Amino acid sequence: QTGHDIPLPKLDDLASAGNVSRKLAKAWRKILAHDYKPIFQPAVEVLQAAAMGQKRTPQGVKHALYGLAEHAVDVAEKYAAAGMDHAGELFQAAMDNPEADGAYYTLSPGAMLLAELACDLYAPPDDPLWRKAGTWKRIAMMDPACGSGTLLVAFASAVRRRAAEQGAKRKQLEKIHKTFVEQGMVGLDINPRAVQIAAAQLTLGGLSADFRNMGLWTLPRGRRPGWRDEQSKAEVDDVMLGSLELLFDEEDQDATSDFEKGMAESAKTNRDRHRRGVQLASDPLAENSDMMQGLGKAAIALTNPPFSSLKNIASDVDDEVRNAMADRMGKLREGVGGRWPRHSEAISADSLQPPFSYILAERINRDVGTVGMVIPTTVCTNMSKAGVSQRLLLASQFEIDSIITLHDPAAFCWSVQGQQECLLLMRRQRGRSSTVRFVALRQRPQDAEDAITIYRSLRRGDLRDLGSMCEWPRERLDAGDWSPAVFYEPDLAEACRQLDEQFPNSAQHFVRLGELYDINTTRQTVGQTRWVWCEEREAEVLVARSAATSGQIRVQGQIDGHAKRAHAQRNNQRELDLLRSKAGRLLVTNTQNASSGRLGAVAFADPVVGYAWTPVQGVTKQDARALAVWINSTVGRILLRKYASRSTHWPMYQPAAIKQLVVPNTAGRRWQRMRQPLLEAWRATKDETVPQYREPDAEVRRAWDGAAAKVAGIPARTINHWRRLMDAEPFVRGASRK
Repeated sequence: QTGHDIPLPKLDDLASAGNVSRKLAKAWRKILAHDYKPIFQPAVEVLQAAAMGQKRTPQGVKHALYGLAEHAVDVAEKYAAAGMDHAGELFQAAMDNPEADGAYYTLSPGAMLLAELACDLYAPPDDPLWRKAGTWKRIAMMDPACGSGTLLVAFASAVRRRAAEQGAKRKQLEKIHKTFVEQGMVGLDINPRAVQIAAAQLTLGGLSADFRNMGLWTLPRGRRPGWRDEQSKAEVDDVMLGSLELLFDEEDQDATSDFEKGMAESAKTNRDRHRRGVQLASDPLAENSDMMQGLGKAAIALTNPPFSSLKNIASDVDDEVRNAMADRMGKLREGVGGRWPRHSEAISADSLQPPFSYILAERINRDVGTVGMVIPTTVCTNMSKAGVSQRLLLASQFEIDSIITLHDPAAFCWSVQGQQECLLLMRRQRGRSSTVRFVALRQRPQDAEDAITIYRSLRRGDLRDLGSMCEWPRERLDAGDWSPAVFYEPDLAEACRQLDEQFPNSAQHFVRLGELYDINTTRQTVGQTRWVWCEEREAEVLVARSAATSGQIRVQGQIDGHAKRAHAQRNNQRELDLLRSKAGRLLVTNTQNASSGRLGAVAFADPVVGYAWTPVQGVTKQDARALAVWINSTVGRILLRKYASRSTHWPMYQPAAIKQLVVPNTAGRRWQRMRQPLLEAWRATKDETVPQYREPDAEVRRAWDGAAAKVAGIPARTINHWRRLMDAEPFVRGASRK
């Protein structure tokens, strides 16, 4: 079926139908009224010619048509059995502006791996529930951002595989699939074409499945014409936020009313279109009660939330609608903040990805719910209020089971495009394990075979040469420390844990940098509209500008930028004073390449501001030099790496992260003695060109590590071991670990 009230013949009926050419021609004429005419019109003309000249049509042509119908069934079954969605990647490539929908679709091998692991987390592979069609009358699997159905297809295939392994035959497999897609699945998206593709792919898993009864809905995003605000008695252009509408509290009658009215209005609009025969796409909204009923029994969720901002996702609408959407987002924040006062910060961010965590927390079964998500790796390390809040929310609502990261510099995301990502698996049940499994894969699986190989290796608990595993204390994760996600080597994650536990016990000797000094970015000021770059002779402020390989090459910093107030600010003394007040002698990197970069911190004789470097205010000249050596030592690199956001191959360090960096206490009574070996290392290396990170075991780094070992009281051989591990990290070496 391709839409409401317009029947098309089923593929498995055509192989035995009379006059197959006439039936196919008729069906394709209906389809061509809406889509694909340039591609399929020639085929229809051939079929029409064959149908009109039925008696004179060569017997070979007739046999060929019947054969094609039989092969179509065979292809559909093999496609479904493969469990791979190839349409999502193609669909995204054809989109004019995928960012407007946040459409970065999950790659099929990653979807398969996530689905297999989520199934295991819900119930063992040999549990009888997998071979019972009735299972999907009691529970449902949901994806609130389903796109072209990649995760839905992967999950349906995982279920089918388990049923087959338990002895289910073809008819039983078809019954399971039909029941699942019609009664046990909830797929939501804002793009009707993507939902259409999802439905088409899910039909291939069982040709008896009814296209019209599938649990797929297009949720309104943006303008909804013709809606009247009864309270204000005025005509307004109401807006909706797609799947985020699910976050409006069901007990909030006004919000619920808005949602139901929006659903009803959109459903009516689509029914009218079908009656006029204008549109034959699979984008009509079903009745609100049907969707809510499916959500009510959701026990499993797989999703890859859109990693985009509200500004970008609304880039295809006018300013009036965009502003209204922003206002509605504000209303949503207020409602969620009231229900989640301890974890409300995440939804205050502009990104649309964090709110989906609240959807899962509110909608998934609170007793047996299981969730698999694709999330940016930055979620694991971001020290902003939004990042920390999202981690604490997820850890409070679910028992995190596994986090799977990619450490292949050439392929580090699970989506078609996007930032570095990881797979997150979690469940409602608690108390099964005191540790969380972090998995670091050397390479991204390329196909179904790779995905199943990794899945089976994880079930055995032995990755061998596929990657590494780290068991992380659950209490640390529950407290917001998900730092193993940024390391390939488990020993580095363990080193990070040891350092974090050791230094707080020596609070009088080691503190967090933000406890001693003010740290404020100047990146958003220098080089922007109020300040412009200039020649040295015109400069009002000196700048450590570049993060490039040729920018800062020695621990003794060098000025490589000059700035002055823009013309409109020339008489604004407050602007000049404000920027100068943020200058510092110690500057810490805020972004650099993990392989070609050289330094984590540089020291200057006089205060400067930074562009690719964040100044630390109030540090004396000698203390700045000592702290620069500490931060550039392997101990400092590991501690800084823990807070890498954006990606592991090109990390960004926000001021909130730099404030968390553990350093010797420059106000402590032992500081003068601790500072001495650091200053000696400074004097020995300040004029040395520091090699790039990817150049192993550099002499200058050994000198810094020797000083850090004395200050931290850690054996030199231990730090040397950590340095060699850091040198071997895939994103540092800049090559896959094959």
